[in-house]
Amino acid sequence: MSMSVNKEDISKKTRILLKVKLRVQTAVTLEIYQISSSCKVLLVTAV
Repeated sequence: MSMSVNKEDISKKTRILLKVKLRVQTAVTLEIYQISSSCKVLLVTAV
């Protein structure tokens, strides 16, 4: 009994970790995109 509960618990944790990882990756990608676009704007306004 305890083994099956353990496996379920592990899979739940793995799913949560994957979701968090995905959110972090999306946030980082958006940050990089915003930074690069703002840098482009700065370059355009500087020229």
